Amino acid sequence: MYYRKNTKVTKKFLGNHWIVQYSGCTKKGDSDKLIINDSTKMLKIMEDVAKRVGAKILHSYTYQFSPQGVTAVVVISESHLSIHTWPEWNVAAFDFFTCNPKMDGETVVKYVAKKIGAEETESTLKRRYAKHIQE
Repeated sequence: MYYRKNTKVTKKFLGNHWIVQYSGCTKKGDSDKLIINDSTKMLKIMEDVAKRVGAKILHSYTYQFSPQGVTAVVVISESHLSIHTWPEWNVAAFDFFTCNPKMDGETVVKYVAKKIGAEETESTLKRRYAKHIQE
């Protein structure tokens, strides 16, 4: 915690930021390829979950690394979703930020976990604020 003597601090809510680690991601798709190593499937999951919580998609991008790994980013009018995968470790790192306080991040986190077959999910919610300090 941070204090300043003789000051007035005003906080304005900016958004909710979920930072997620998925482990044990061993679910395979139709081609017997790990879903977390399939850029097309990963982007579809990200776009589907954005639509599911009512986000407006502005832009989507995915990159398939060689020999393995995927990065997918969906920019939404409310902020973004991103995922980076390490199929050799069956791990994915996911990030969801929204300035809409009504958008259900827990639904997003659980949906992605189910779609990639995560055995374990570690999630942290960070509430983002702007501070205005008056002396």
